[in-house]
Amino acid sequence: MPANSKRAKVQQHLPTKVLNGFTVNKSHFALVTPSMDSFRIIVKNTSNQTITCDYTHPTPAVATSIAFGSHKNEHFLAVCTEAGSILIYSISEAILKYTLEAKHSSKLVDFCFSSDGKRGWSLDEDGAVFGWNIKKQITKTTYKSKINGARKVAVSASGDKLVIAGNQIEIVKLGEFTHEKTLSGHATQISQLLVTEKYIYSIAEDDRFISRWNYRATEENHEKNDPKLYVVDSTPKSISVGDDGALLSLLENGAVALWDVTPASAKGKPDGMIELNSENQEIMNAVFNGARVLLAYGSVFEFVLERVAYLKDKAIQKQIVLTRSSVGGTPKKSVGQNGIQVIGGNETARKTHTMENLVDEPTIEDQVKALIVDEPTETKQSSQLTVTQLLSQALHSGDVDMLEKALSVSNRKTIYGTVRGIHATQVIRLIDAVVVRIQKQPNRAIHLIEWLRAALTIHSSYLLSVPKLTRQLGSLHRMLEARQSVTSKLVKLSGRIDMVLSQMDVNVALEDEDVVVFDAETEMEQTELDDSEESQIESEEEYFEDEDEDMEE
Repeated sequence: MPANSKRAKVQQHLPTKVLNGFTVNKSHFALVTPSMDSFRIIVKNTSNQTITCDYTHPTPAVATSIAFGSHKNEHFLAVCTEAGSILIYSISEAILKYTLEAKHSSKLVDFCFSSDGKRGWSLDEDGAVFGWNIKKQITKTTYKSKINGARKVAVSASGDKLVIAGNQIEIVKLGEFTHEKTLSGHATQISQLLVTEKYIYSIAEDDRFISRWNYRATEENHEKNDPKLYVVDSTPKSISVGDDGALLSLLENGAVALWDVTPASAKGKPDGMIELNSENQEIMNAVFNGARVLLAYGSVFEFVLERVAYLKDKAIQKQIVLTRSSVGGTPKKSVGQNGIQVIGGNETARKTHTMENLVDEPTIEDQVKALIVDEPTETKQSSQLTVTQLLSQALHSGDVDMLEKALSVSNRKTIYGTVRGIHATQVIRLIDAVVVRIQKQPNRAIHLIEWLRAALTIHSSYLLSVPKLTRQLGSLHRMLEARQSVTSKLVKLSGRIDMVLSQMDVNVALEDEDVVVFDAETEMEQTELDDSEESQIESEEEYFEDEDEDMEE
């Protein structure tokens, strides 16, 4: 599958305005996603893959950008909101530690920490920069940028320069808060800045170049500040610089490009590429972590963190392909064609599962139904055993095609019999597979939910004995929690709609109903007539009774 089409397929199921990144020391990965009228923060440890924080902001707020900082052994995540607040969370303590209420006159667009984590700078759409003492939560200084459309702010490692970017890049001397120089920048809006002690790296929207600027260049040191350009085939999404000066960029097409930028071998095109071969996962972020590249891939519902060695004989490998299955399984290492390293590659090629190649083929459910109708008990058990073997083999091998056929069964008795027949150790894989399919196609939940119910009911004793069960069933928990949080609001909306519709029905009924006119005089005359008729009848009855008595005498 082409990288662009695969990425487009994955993004159809991703919510908008998803922000993510790694802490300064790469010990944690944070994901900030919209949650109804607020946002949600999920933090995962990069070493043991455990979720250390799952926090939903209690009041309505929209996250616009995030930043990471650290002070001694404490790591921070700053979330900028549209309302102008800067919420600083302690990742170490998993709490909201500071709230900076900025007095910006326009929308807050970015924030950055100093290298020691004691100070910070916020930027709004009008180019106003506020300097902060984070611990005291007060503004110390302000500055108005000299460039138009400022959207990004960063600070040098030594803390003596502040860098502000829109299309152009402005260098501000801290301490005095004075303008120093302006760099030409990009033709479009700059989307990320990365500032080292000597260089500024920048990427821009719809721009297939990464620019490196020597912002320390002066006439005295005889260095030039003309940009060095690194060319890529797709728009860069993020950049990272290694301890040895190596450069990487996560691209729009889902690949990671690598450069060795030492002066002797510096060139424009990438020296190596890392690609993820998966139908329903994409690389969300990539940074250097020592001699490895730290990747976050998957989806907002379930993501994996992995470190990949990119050097071989002290040189960047030309191409690394990571083959990963959403069902799970132990990754294997193999070598692809032309000496390309394939990590987690399958030994045999598999047919891509599509709906088209199943249209004319009867499903397992149809076959089971055909066998169940007017068949003896032995045949029913044999059919059920066939589905059990199919599901067990699919979970063991990770065959997507076989798994889809097995999960197409919707007969409740067959599902329970099948789940009862698989090995208990395969239950978590089955749950993960079902959750992934519900996330991709929510309309299948009405059928697939029976598989989840059967797995959790029949194998509950095994699941309770599994260590770290919370982490392994994290995707199921997050999916159910996300849907449950919407239920109350949908119920309220449904009630209001029912009330409006019932009121409309009443109004229509009143309009169509015949009008009855009451005439008081006519009613009174009719009453008198009825009374006279009743009196006449009573008189006649008394007359005949008297006649009968006379005859008897």
